[in-house]
Amino acid sequence: STSVGPRSMLLPLLPASHRALVGLRVARAQVPIASLALPIATGRSALAIAGVSGGLAVGAQLGLVVLFKRARGRPWLSESPGFVAHQLIALVFMSICTLYGGAAWFAPSAWAGDAASRFLLADGTTRFLAAMLFGELVLWDLPCAIWIKALRRPDSIIHHFAMAAVAFNAAWLAPVYYGVFYLGFIELSTIPLNVHEYFAHAARTAERAVSPSAASRAAVVRFRALRDGWQAAAAASFVAVRGLLFTLVSARRFFPEILPLLAPSAAAHGLRGPLIGHAVSVLGFNVLQLYWLYLTLSYTLKNGVGGERPD
Repeated sequence: STSVGPRSMLLPLLPASHRALVGLRVARAQVPIASLALPIATGRSALAIAGVSGGLAVGAQLGLVVLFKRARGRPWLSESPGFVAHQLIALVFMSICTLYGGAAWFAPSAWAGDAASRFLLADGTTRFLAAMLFGELVLWDLPCAIWIKALRRPDSIIHHFAMAAVAFNAAWLAPVYYGVFYLGFIELSTIPLNVHEYFAHAARTAERAVSPSAASRAAVVRFRALRDGWQAAAAASFVAVRGLLFTLVSARRFFPEILPLLAPSAAAHGLRGPLIGHAVSVLGFNVLQLYWLYLTLSYTLKNGVGGERPD
């Protein structure tokens, strides 16, 4: 039979009024993925999900690079096919995270239990998202960040390593419910940023390749307009989602619920270390994103809306 790890041993420690909910969630973690509206993973299936996720990303990257190299007359596709392929694949992953993470986060049933149930019980959707992200980060995204020049930035590579560690913790050590927010719905703000980065690349490429023809000049104007529009959308979504919502959830929900469970006398038992890891990562990423928010606002106030975002 499938095991849900040490969380099943914590059932007697929870209030009796919540044991029915606990049993329901434990059963949910063992139901096959195909039978549920939201995808879930078990401890055994997480590794397979990670492998499939990373393998599909690598296969798509290689296939799209070949396709974009043949896009003659479209230098914004053919001149940097690896970067364009990466942006398209990343957009798919971020959309999946936003869709499933948001559906799980806003589900009324998720908030029927107490704080202990959200941290001490394995959440199948969190485990699925974390395993999917771990696989694509390790097998595809991190190698792309090292290999593709347009993506090769030290801060990006460090961020990828940190996210892989967070995803591993959420997939195999402590798949807490809050993962559907921090690894899922929060990626909503990454979607417009991803699109902006593509159109910024397209505008640069079209400008270098511009010819006297009306069509080429129109392409430059179009790409610049799309770049600037998506830059404004990316800035607004970053402020709303990463700056405000991330901080609000962390301060009003996550930390008030997790801190009592970190005390040596609490019922977390073997989960205390992984939970501390979650707390440290949320705090670290929150501070980092507030710093990024400061940089974004400073840049926008100084330069106005439009153009390319600062690195």
